[in-house]
Amino acid sequence: MISQITRRSKAASVFDALCAKSFQMEECLLLEELIEKFCTAFEDELNSSDYLGSELCSFPHGSCEATSQMLALYLQSEGIDNVVYTRNETEHLEVGNIHYWVVVDDQIIIDLTAHQFQEFSGSFICSTDSTFHGKFNQLRASSPDIASLDRPLSCDSNIEFFKRVMSRLECALLVDHADT
Repeated sequence: MISQITRRSKAASVFDALCAKSFQMEECLLLEELIEKFCTAFEDELNSSDYLGSELCSFPHGSCEATSQMLALYLQSEGIDNVVYTRNETEHLEVGNIHYWVVVDDQIIIDLTAHQFQEFSGSFICSTDSTFHGKFNQLRASSPDIASLDRPLSCDSNIEFFKRVMSRLECALLVDHADT
Protein backbone atom coordinates (compact mmCIF):
# COMPACT_ATOMS: atom_id res chain seq x y z
CA MET A 1 0.00 0.00 0.00
CA ILE A 2 1.20 3.49 -0.78
CA SER A 3 2.27 5.64 2.15
CA GLN A 4 -0.22 8.30 3.12
CA ILE A 5 0.52 11.95 3.76
CA THR A 6 -0.49 12.22 7.39
CA ARG A 7 -1.90 15.62 8.11
CA ARG A 8 -3.59 17.71 10.73
CA SER A 9 -1.73 16.62 13.87
CA LYS A 10 1.31 18.81 13.31
CA ALA A 11 -0.28 21.08 10.72
CA ALA A 12 -2.69 22.77 13.11
CA SER A 13 0.02 23.92 15.52
CA VAL A 14 2.31 24.93 12.66
CA PHE A 15 -0.39 27.09 11.10
CA ASP A 16 -1.15 28.64 14.49
CA ALA A 17 2.53 29.58 14.77
CA LEU A 18 2.57 30.99 11.23
CA CYS A 19 -0.50 33.07 11.88
CA ALA A 20 0.94 34.41 15.11
CA LYS A 21 4.12 35.50 13.32
CA SER A 22 3.42 37.50 10.22
CA PHE A 23 0.47 36.20 8.24
CA GLN A 24 -3.13 37.26 8.34
CA MET A 25 -5.42 34.62 9.83
CA GLU A 26 -7.43 34.45 6.59
CA GLU A 27 -4.25 33.75 4.58
CA CYS A 28 -3.22 30.99 6.97
CA LEU A 29 -6.63 29.35 6.91
CA LEU A 30 -6.77 29.53 3.12
CA LEU A 31 -3.31 27.98 2.75
CA GLU A 32 -4.15 25.25 5.28
CA GLU A 33 -7.41 24.48 3.48
CA LEU A 34 -5.71 24.33 0.07
CA ILE A 35 -2.97 22.01 1.32
CA GLU A 36 -5.53 19.72 2.96
CA LYS A 37 -7.59 19.56 -0.24
CA PHE A 38 -4.52 18.90 -2.38
CA CYS A 39 -3.29 16.14 -0.06
CA THR A 40 -6.67 14.42 -0.13
CA ALA A 41 -6.96 14.54 -3.93
CA PHE A 42 -3.30 13.54 -4.38
CA GLU A 43 -3.62 10.56 -2.02
CA ASP A 44 -6.89 9.46 -3.63
CA GLU A 45 -5.25 9.53 -7.06
CA LEU A 46 -2.15 7.69 -5.80
CA ASN A 47 -4.32 4.95 -4.33
CA SER A 48 -6.70 4.57 -7.27
CA SER A 49 -4.39 4.90 -10.28
CA ASP A 50 -3.91 1.81 -12.37
CA TYR A 51 -0.42 2.98 -13.26
CA LEU A 52 1.97 5.29 -11.46
CA GLY A 53 5.10 6.56 -13.15
CA SER A 54 8.55 5.91 -11.75
CA GLU A 55 8.56 9.12 -9.68
CA LEU A 56 5.31 8.39 -7.87
CA CYS A 57 5.17 4.59 -7.62
CA SER A 58 7.15 4.49 -4.35
CA PHE A 59 5.70 7.62 -2.78
CA PRO A 60 7.14 9.39 -0.83
CA HIS A 61 10.53 7.97 -1.85
CA GLY A 62 11.86 9.66 -4.98
CA SER A 63 8.64 11.66 -5.36
CA CYS A 64 9.68 15.04 -3.99
CA GLU A 65 10.25 16.84 -7.29
CA ALA A 66 7.00 15.85 -8.98
CA THR A 67 4.95 16.25 -5.79
CA SER A 68 6.40 19.71 -5.12
CA GLN A 69 5.83 20.80 -8.71
CA MET A 70 2.20 19.67 -8.54
CA LEU A 71 1.53 21.34 -5.19
CA ALA A 72 3.12 24.59 -6.41
CA LEU A 73 1.00 24.50 -9.59
CA TYR A 74 -2.15 23.93 -7.58
CA LEU A 75 -1.43 26.69 -5.07
CA GLN A 76 -0.67 29.09 -7.92
CA SER A 77 -3.90 28.12 -9.69
CA GLU A 78 -5.77 28.99 -6.48
CA GLY A 79 -4.31 32.49 -6.38
CA ILE A 80 -1.45 31.99 -3.92
CA ASP A 81 1.21 34.51 -4.89
CA ASN A 82 4.95 34.06 -4.74
CA VAL A 83 4.95 30.26 -4.76
CA VAL A 84 7.98 28.33 -6.03
CA TYR A 85 9.36 24.84 -5.79
CA THR A 86 12.99 24.59 -4.80
CA ARG A 87 15.82 22.20 -5.54
CA ASN A 88 18.06 21.79 -2.51
CA GLU A 89 21.24 19.90 -1.67
CA THR A 90 22.81 18.57 1.51
CA GLU A 91 25.60 16.28 2.64
CA HIS A 92 23.88 15.56 5.96
CA LEU A 93 21.57 12.69 5.00
CA GLU A 94 22.31 8.99 5.11
CA VAL A 95 20.53 8.42 1.79
CA GLY A 96 20.25 11.02 -0.96
CA ASN A 97 21.53 14.56 -1.13
CA ILE A 98 18.96 16.35 -3.36
CA HIS A 99 15.46 17.21 -2.15
CA TYR A 100 12.62 19.42 -3.42
CA TRP A 101 9.89 21.32 -1.57
CA VAL A 102 7.54 24.28 -2.01
CA VAL A 103 8.18 27.77 -0.62
CA VAL A 104 5.47 30.45 -0.31
CA ASP A 105 6.32 34.14 0.20
CA ASP A 106 10.02 33.30 0.61
CA GLN A 107 9.35 31.95 4.09
CA ILE A 108 6.78 29.16 4.36
CA ILE A 109 8.24 25.72 3.63
CA ILE A 110 5.73 23.08 2.55
CA ASP A 111 7.23 19.62 2.18
CA LEU A 112 4.87 16.70 1.61
CA THR A 113 7.66 14.12 1.19
CA ALA A 114 10.07 14.90 4.04
CA HIS A 115 9.03 11.67 5.77
CA GLN A 116 11.01 9.68 3.20
CA PHE A 117 14.17 10.53 5.17
CA GLN A 118 15.03 8.88 8.47
CA GLU A 119 16.55 12.17 9.63
CA PHE A 120 13.09 13.76 9.59
CA SER A 121 10.62 12.91 12.30
CA GLY A 122 7.00 13.49 11.42
CA SER A 123 4.90 13.14 8.34
CA PHE A 124 5.12 16.44 6.49
CA ILE A 125 6.12 20.01 7.18
CA CYS A 126 4.58 23.41 6.77
CA SER A 127 6.76 25.84 8.64
CA THR A 128 8.79 29.02 8.54
CA ASP A 129 11.56 27.38 10.54
CA SER A 130 12.68 23.77 10.10
CA THR A 131 15.82 22.22 11.52
CA PHE A 132 15.62 19.46 8.90
CA HIS A 133 15.36 21.90 5.98
CA GLY A 134 18.11 24.06 7.50
CA LYS A 135 20.55 21.26 6.62
CA PHE A 136 20.08 22.05 2.92
CA ASN A 137 21.48 24.69 0.57
CA GLN A 138 19.06 25.95 -2.04
CA LEU A 139 20.33 25.34 -5.56
CA ARG A 140 17.38 26.71 -7.51
CA ALA A 141 13.89 28.14 -7.08
CA SER A 142 11.49 27.63 -9.99
CA SER A 143 8.09 29.07 -10.74
CA PRO A 144 5.40 26.46 -11.29
CA ASP A 145 4.88 25.51 -14.92
CA ILE A 146 2.94 22.48 -16.17
CA ALA A 147 5.70 21.79 -18.70
CA SER A 148 8.05 21.13 -15.76
CA LEU A 149 6.14 17.90 -15.11
CA ASP A 150 7.13 16.53 -18.51
CA ARG A 151 9.97 14.03 -18.36
CA PRO A 152 11.67 13.72 -21.76
CA LEU A 153 12.73 10.22 -22.71
CA SER A 154 10.22 8.76 -20.27
CA CYS A 155 6.83 7.19 -20.79
CA ASP A 156 5.76 8.45 -17.37
CA SER A 157 3.05 11.03 -17.47
CA ASN A 158 3.16 13.31 -14.46
CA ILE A 159 1.13 15.83 -16.45
CA GLU A 160 -1.73 13.35 -16.82
CA PHE A 161 -1.50 12.43 -13.14
CA PHE A 162 -1.65 16.12 -12.20
CA LYS A 163 -4.67 16.65 -14.47
CA ARG A 164 -6.45 13.80 -12.68
CA VAL A 165 -5.60 15.33 -9.29
CA MET A 166 -6.97 18.68 -10.49
CA SER A 167 -10.11 16.95 -11.75
CA ARG A 168 -10.60 15.44 -8.28
CA LEU A 169 -10.18 18.89 -6.75
CA GLU A 170 -12.74 20.37 -9.14
CA CYS A 171 -15.21 17.58 -8.33
CA ALA A 172 -14.72 18.15 -4.62
CA LEU A 173 -15.38 21.86 -5.14
CA LEU A 174 -18.61 21.08 -6.96
CA VAL A 175 -19.70 18.79 -4.13
CA ASP A 176 -18.82 21.50 -1.57
CA HIS A 177 -20.92 24.05 -3.47
CA ALA A 178 -23.83 21.62 -3.83
CA ASP A 179 -23.82 21.06 -0.05
CA THR A 180 -24.12 24.79 0.68
